[in-house]
Amino acid sequence: ATPEPTSIRDAYALIKVLSQRSESPSFRVLINQASNKRVAATALTQISSVAHQFLNLKIEGLGYLPVDARASQAIRKQEPLILAYPNSPAARGIQMLAEALLNDDAPIPGRRGLMEFVSRILRSQGPTVVV
Repeated sequence: ATPEPTSIRDAYALIKVLSQRSESPSFRVLINQASNKRVAATALTQISSVAHQFLNLKIEGLGYLPVDARASQAIRKQEPLILAYPNSPAARGIQMLAEALLNDDAPIPGRRGLMEFVSRILRSQGPTVVV
């Protein structure tokens, strides 16, 4: 989710739907396009508070990705950010997040390809919601 109110509402709605479809839901949230750590923490607190109050869920924060003008440039170039601008702040954040998730204790079958990576995230500790 981004720190924008509509994004926070959308993230909560997604968490609510996914939690109703799971026997033991748990969620990890990454705040996207935050101007700084404080803004990201506020957005996470808003999502976590509502999820706890209305769904009795604990939300784990995965951190945040900063606002990065290079992201828009990569979109216009139709290239992945981490390939087009690997040293940009958001690309470095994505790389750090991927390393942290890959170093998690959950098993990683094959360690190949995007689908295994996504499957591992979804199996590990519940869905990861990017806001």
